[in-house]
Amino acid sequence: MRVVVGLGNPGRKYVNTRHNAGFMVIDAMASARGLVLREKAGLYETVETVVAAQVVILVKPLTYMNLSGHAADDVLRRRGLCGSDVIVVQDDVDIECGRLKIKRGGSSGGSSGGSSGGHRGVQSIIEAVGYDFTRVKLGIGRDPDVPVERYVLGRFSASEADAIREAIERACGAVECIIAEGVEAAMNRFNAA
Repeated sequence: MRVVVGLGNPGRKYVNTRHNAGFMVIDAMASARGLVLREKAGLYETVETVVAAQVVILVKPLTYMNLSGHAADDVLRRRGLCGSDVIVVQDDVDIECGRLKIKRGGSSGGSSGGSSGGHRGVQSIIEAVGYDFTRVKLGIGRDPDVPVERYVLGRFSASEADAIREAIERACGAVECIIAEGVEAAMNRFNAA
């Protein structure tokens, strides 16, 4: 069994913002299967599906980005699972808009913000479930003239729209590849693209 946690913020105000790239991937995976996510325990929306003969739980935390780990922890405790069963889908300002990067473990390999790379949603996941999860990082780029906190809460521009649509589709494929073939195969296939 695997748990796929898409990071984002709930509510209309945040729909289609850069920081909600993880939510967009979860929505796309559910929609492709004709599924609807339902609220659970006031902490998250969730739905179950099957990928490569494995039960997969899709999760969108309702706790706001900085407390995403509470939702992940609740799902794992209810199902008797551990951090290695988790795939986190997140936005990343340090990756060019529309590109993907898959990483094993919670470590970003960078010095900014420790192993979370400065991403508060990822930091919350680390604090709740440890470092032993897989990350699918969806690049949203960066505007050096706009503070990061404001940039991530902005919507994708018209010029970014096609790249993001394609990246969301590829991210869905990356998650499915991780589940079906393993992290190494997914890294080889999607990190090079």
